[in-house]
Amino acid sequence: MLILFCISLILGATLFFSFGFYFLEIGIVSVLWGTLFCFLARTKKVLVLGLTLTFTVILGALRMWMIPVSEVPFGNQAFTAVVKSVDERLDKTMLVVRMDNSDAVVQVTLREKQRVLPGDAVSVRGKVELPEDFVTNTGRLFDYDQYLSSKGVDAVVGFGQVVKLEDGKISFTRVATRIRQWIAQTLSSHIAFPVDGIVAGVLVGFQGGIPKYLSDIFRDTGTLHTLVLSGYNITVLAGFLGLLLRRLPFRIRTVLIGVGIALLVLVSGAGVAAVRAGIMGSIALVASMSLQNYSVLRALFLSALLFFFVSPMTIFVDPGFHLSFLATLFIITLLPILKEKFVFIPNDRFNIRELLVLAVGLPIFMLPYMMYFSGLFPLVSPIANIFLVPIIPVLMLAGLLVVAFSFIPFLAGIVGSLTSFIGLIAIKVLTFFSMFPQWQTPALPGWCVVLIYIVLFVVVFRKEINSYVGHVRKMFQAQID
Repeated sequence: MLILFCISLILGATLFFSFGFYFLEIGIVSVLWGTLFCFLARTKKVLVLGLTLTFTVILGALRMWMIPVSEVPFGNQAFTAVVKSVDERLDKTMLVVRMDNSDAVVQVTLREKQRVLPGDAVSVRGKVELPEDFVTNTGRLFDYDQYLSSKGVDAVVGFGQVVKLEDGKISFTRVATRIRQWIAQTLSSHIAFPVDGIVAGVLVGFQGGIPKYLSDIFRDTGTLHTLVLSGYNITVLAGFLGLLLRRLPFRIRTVLIGVGIALLVLVSGAGVAAVRAGIMGSIALVASMSLQNYSVLRALFLSALLFFFVSPMTIFVDPGFHLSFLATLFIITLLPILKEKFVFIPNDRFNIRELLVLAVGLPIFMLPYMMYFSGLFPLVSPIANIFLVPIIPVLMLAGLLVVAFSFIPFLAGIVGSLTSFIGLIAIKVLTFFSMFPQWQTPALPGWCVVLIYIVLFVVVFRKEINSYVGHVRKMFQAQID
């Protein structure tokens, strides 16, 4: 039933947000949607189910209608604000601040690095304007305005001037930012550039040490997801913790792994992306440890519900959420089936079969969405992902060791040198892979992508769907004396 409720919520939200339906029209659609289930059986239970689904469609539209709209003073402005988050890059720094004279949240881009932390009071001078959509390298229009809106950002200031007025009080985000910056500085002291940036990215989501040319190499090989704190990296870390704690009882080991994931998400700033990575990585980990994939699938849809009510725009315009959701859905539903189809691949304690199927099958599964989002499909992506399968865990473990041995410079230097060597070799191999051609795919509209995935799952799981429908019909069938 949870999946039906999720579908109903998204249906109402889509009608309101994407199609511009008013509540009268949405009400008519919701009644028709609820009436469909009355054909299952003529019982009071089915009537209650139909009414619930009708209300759920309207609830989805109401959640989109309730998105607050802040009054933003546009134009050249000088205002005071409080810093919410700091995102350092090599060539710029992006601050997210909340204006003192309004509730507006503004993203300020700085050319130079600014020594500010979340909670600091700052003075900002610059031109406040709406984010502009832009055309990507593949000719696709990226809805940057709606994307920032899903992050809670109302406006932007391009290359403004910022002066710190007062230090902020101790807070969670302030401490997490300090820890994240300290980890990045520690890694850069012992690991060669730009490998230190890769390690900081995969370990705590710090992007301040990754040059653009390196990001382009990872993008052109279809491995860009490994440079950020993603559900994949969370799963890798959890797997390492499980290996180290394998002698402990299952429940204690599970709790410790959960604590480790939570700490990593907190150190990464507990932003939307970090929380999403933690949730999706945890679900993927549970899927790999459990045979009850249906329960894990319910957990995935529960996480989608959480994001919908916390930040409803995320469901529609955040590609990070889309990619994480689809990847986790693939791991839960299709990966077990494909593993059984490729029994000729040996499967030892390192799960070679699972890693190979995941590295090859996931990019193919993502193809419809990539045709909609970017239009580029690196033909070498499966090979590049297979190559990185053993590299990313090694870099993550090495980064943890460098941080742990940071108080013993000699040991940290040895681990850092080995890490630099492995990372530089990996960069050279990926640079070679990036010279392979990329497939410029035809453009697909969003509704077509959704239809493709629906048809795929209906074909693959037609027996399970028929069984589920029969189960629902029996559950609501009237009892005959």
